[in-house]
Amino acid sequence: MLKELTELTENKLLVITDSSLSDNFKKIIKELEIENKLSYFPDMNLPVTPDYRLASDYHPNEYGYKYIADKTFKYLTNKNLINCP
Repeated sequence: MLKELTELTENKLLVITDSSLSDNFKKIIKELEIENKLSYFPDMNLPVTPDYRLASDYHPNEYGYKYIADKTFKYLTNKNLINCP
């Protein structure tokens, strides 16, 4: 499915995962990255604290999503994937 997604766009896809992704999926993603079809950000590790997650199911809360957005923006600018002064 991921390979099909890369073929649907002229731009690169950004794949963001945390460190718990299985090695099999990491291998597939890295192969697509080598083919220059996507950019892979493997270390989006949201802190496991009530400050960043909902108590009911551990999904990100407002601060968790801000954390994700900030880390993603920093990754995109550091890798020159977006032009932002």
